[in-house]
Amino acid sequence: EFGIGIYNNSDNNRVTNNNITQNIEQGVNVINSQNNIVYTNNFVDNKFSANDDGKNQWEYNGKGNYWSDYSGSDTNNDNIGDTPQNIPTKGIDEYPSIVQFRIETLSVPARADIPLPVVPSGPSSVNTITGDVVWQDKQIENNDIVQIIIPKGSSLTLKNTTLIIPQYFMGIIVQSGGTLNIIDSKITPAASAGGFYFTVDDGATLVMKGSQLDGVGWTLGSDWAGLVLRSADVTIENCIVSNTYAGICPPSSFHDAKGGSLSIKNNTISNC
Repeated sequence: EFGIGIYNNSDNNRVTNNNITQNIEQGVNVINSQNNIVYTNNFVDNKFSANDDGKNQWEYNGKGNYWSDYSGSDTNNDNIGDTPQNIPTKGIDEYPSIVQFRIETLSVPARADIPLPVVPSGPSSVNTITGDVVWQDKQIENNDIVQIIIPKGSSLTLKNTTLIIPQYFMGIIVQSGGTLNIIDSKITPAASAGGFYFTVDDGATLVMKGSQLDGVGWTLGSDWAGLVLRSADVTIENCIVSNTYAGICPPSSFHDAKGGSLSIKNNTISNC
């Protein structure tokens, strides 16, 4: 439905250098949250570019965002619109860019079809990661696994790996104290699969770089509508997030995330 949702006292986040395109509702939806800074993003062909009902900032150091629905002019040819871009209901971009920002997103590398790794499996199997596990240079498709859990003290790293989500897969949970690294990899559902949840609990760590996440999320309005970040210890850079119900959902007051450093930049978020 939307690209990035910032909800319910999810304050002091920074969203910068993203391509936010072709979402069927808002590109960025900010509700009951304040002191967020959104700048140097490209909002292109979203049904509604953005929504902001709080006190947030849509420019930084004289740089705003590019809006494909901007209707103003640029009479002095400085590539900044002469009039602000109004953002319903209380937002304003004082420095709307007339030209798109150049955002160097990394392409997701092609992966060879090679033998599958040995992973725990069985009817209705829950794959709980123990210790530090690395899946590298693999294509993983195991129809017996319905859930991946990364508990406290354990880590899972995907490097140059495609994880194909099977039909009855429920989701991925990174529990408090667990770590998930997704590097140059792709997580995507099989053709017959539906949505799946992806939750990063408070106190967990997620690092996703140069990767693609496709089809995450269950019903809009549920607690699993997109990539749900209950932790602030999250880095998402140079990634593609597409075909989700609700894109990326940063921590809110419901999740009470403490500490950490949330970084979402140089991404393409589309068809959400």
